[in-house]
Amino acid sequence: MTLMLALGLINHVFIIPALLQIAKRDAWFSVLLSAVPFALVVCLIRYTSSRIGTQPLPEWIRHRLGRIPAFGFQWAMTAFFFATAWFSLYDTVMWMKVTFLPYTPVLASSLILMLLCFVGALKGMKTIAVTSGILLPLVVLLGFYVAIVNVEFKDYSLLFPLLEQG
Repeated sequence: MTLMLALGLINHVFIIPALLQIAKRDAWFSVLLSAVPFALVVCLIRYTSSRIGTQPLPEWIRHRLGRIPAFGFQWAMTAFFFATAWFSLYDTVMWMKVTFLPYTPVLASSLILMLLCFVGALKGMKTIAVTSGILLPLVVLLGFYVAIVNVEFKDYSLLFPLLEQG
């Protein structure tokens, strides 16, 4: 459930808006085109995982390539996760401000959200998993509600013609 919430957040906050902005009406088609590279990446991850076994990836890199590549890998992963956390925090706080907290200072919303995340991280994965188990059904129900309520406004004829903008 934690993975599903994380993937949903990443897709809705990062991927879908960027995809719609760049690909416009062809965004749905570009998702289909991404299936082949995605399958290749999954095969690469599976192959690498079978070669590594249960050894941590940075340790495996250090044994195979040395300390500098392992440090570079760890630094890149740290930067990636901090950037993802920062953009998630920013987008979530801006969404809260626009949707239901227009008069609440951004700093206050940010600090409260960061405090909640910090407490969850201190309490451990079990707390995060239980929270995900409570939140995921609510998120799914609200998602279905939004989809059903907006059915009358959807115009599927706008999906075609394909590749109209190049």
